[in-house]
Amino acid sequence: LDVATTLLATDQGDDAGRTGQLYERLYGRPPTPSEVARTGAFRDQFAKGLAADEPDTSPSECNLRAWQALCQTLLASNEFVYLD
Repeated sequence: LDVATTLLATDQGDDAGRTGQLYERLYGRPPTPSEVARTGAFRDQFAKGLAADEPDTSPSECNLRAWQALCQTLLASNEFVYLD
């Protein structure tokens, strides 16, 4: 299973809890409130764009793909790639 599928399968209660779990897993720290807000906006915009571009895509598929895109973005970040 990919990271996004695993996150969505866990009982974190809400997207902020999932975001917290993702940051802990990837960066070893909790996200800041700003990061929680930005990741939420990213996922929302990604899912809305996908739904507009591919109208036959289900909302759950749009949500999964938005989480997958977020995971890929965080994995490509400087914070993940470089250790201090």
